Amino acid sequence: MAGIFPRLWNGALSGRRFPLCGYNERDRPNCGVSRIFEEVVVRMFAVIRTGGKQYKVAAGDVIRVEKLAGEAGASLKLDEVLLVSNAGTTTVGSPLVAGAAVTAEVVAQDRNDKIIIFKKKRRQNYRRKNGHRQEVTVLRITGIQA
Repeated sequence: MAGIFPRLWNGALSGRRFPLCGYNERDRPNCGVSRIFEEVVVRMFAVIRTGGKQYKVAAGDVIRVEKLAGEAGASLKLDEVLLVSNAGTTTVGSPLVAGAAVTAEVVAQDRNDKIIIFKKKRRQNYRRKNGHRQEVTVLRITGIQA
């Protein structure tokens, strides 16, 4: 192993024991060497656009999006699908994927944490403080139709 990563094992860089990766002093360095042969699980996912933002979603995900109409427990269909990937097959829309949709269940109507807007002009005795809480909808993705 020392022949493969000579600088990694002898601490030649910056005087640390394992300088190029995360490590635990009692164990070997966590450099991904032992993780090369792990199985990769590919889930079906889609990239959707709602509220002027894009979200990468898969079935079972819970996301917070800009406020959408609907009460808790209601089902929504999101038609603006930009990309769909399933088992290594990727379909990219131009701009949207034809016939693709994502179904979601409304979990709750909520508000984000408050952000503080503070304006100040020095030496002018000018200070303004304002707060804002954006309304959001919490969605649970139930399915992706390609």
